[in-house]
Amino acid sequence: MAESSWWNLGLSAIAGALLFVLLFPFWLLKKIGAGDVKLVAVAPFVSGGADLLVFALALLVFALVTAAIVRNPMLLPSPAFHAYIKRLNRQRVVPFGVPISAALLVTIALQDYGVAAQLIIS
Repeated sequence: MAESSWWNLGLSAIAGALLFVLLFPFWLLKKIGAGDVKLVAVAPFVSGGADLLVFALALLVFALVTAAIVRNPMLLPSPAFHAYIKRLNRQRVVPFGVPISAALLVTIALQDYGVAAQLIIS
């Protein structure tokens, strides 16, 4: 048990450092916010090393949904949201804090139900 937890911690640390190093240049280019970079860097610690693939797949789905909404603001119900999304589209910066958080919540929920590992294995 102890080896497994140390292995997961080490894997989480490596993944977090790698994500930070990979996303830092995008922050320098003003394509992603500093908060998003930091949130993605600590996400492997929250999701755990064993469920990084589940987190990555959930993040992909939520990021695609966010990008689709930003590209097509008519999907949203309120005119206030339309104006907000149009402003984001003009700036060419998409806030990824919500998809990252949603992916973490899905990963944690799957961990609580014990199905995260079975999704990858089967």
